[in-house]
Amino acid sequence: MRRRSMTATLNALRQEHHELLPRIEQLKQVADVVDLAPVNELSSQVEEVEGFLRRDLTPHARAEEDVLYRAYDQVADSPWATDTMRRDHATIAGLSEELAHLRSQLATNALTTHQKQDLQRILYGLYTLIKQHFSHEEDLLFPRIEGAVTQEAADRLMQSMEVAAAGYRADLQPL
Repeated sequence: MRRRSMTATLNALRQEHHELLPRIEQLKQVADVVDLAPVNELSSQVEEVEGFLRRDLTPHARAEEDVLYRAYDQVADSPWATDTMRRDHATIAGLSEELAHLRSQLATNALTTHQKQDLQRILYGLYTLIKQHFSHEEDLLFPRIEGAVTQEAADRLMQSMEVAAAGYRADLQPL
């Protein structure tokens, strides 16, 4: 029974990732059309994916760091067990900042060839890194937590992550 319930809790985490996947796929789709789309269309698409990163992915990542990764570090009895996962988040944040900068430039004029190359690098990089990061969490981190905590503790983790993510969304500044 414990295993079945824990799987349900972990499936909720996996479901959250699954719900984010279409938006993550959009990163690749936008990168694919950087050289083809009219400036106003590209600007709109870049604004949309940058908004997704700010409104949805960043609060999710911060909640993971504050709640899930802290719990995993305790389970692993190591303060650095999730350092690589946190590093992924920092890299994603850095690429997101670069994207926001290019988005602001795109809003005022067409991008240079170099800026288009940067935009593709950023979008493809985000796409690849986020997909790989989700895979690491789902294949490595979630099962280890499942095997180490009670159902009650897992439910508290989920609730704490939801509260933390909602708080981070509430703190967002408008563009």
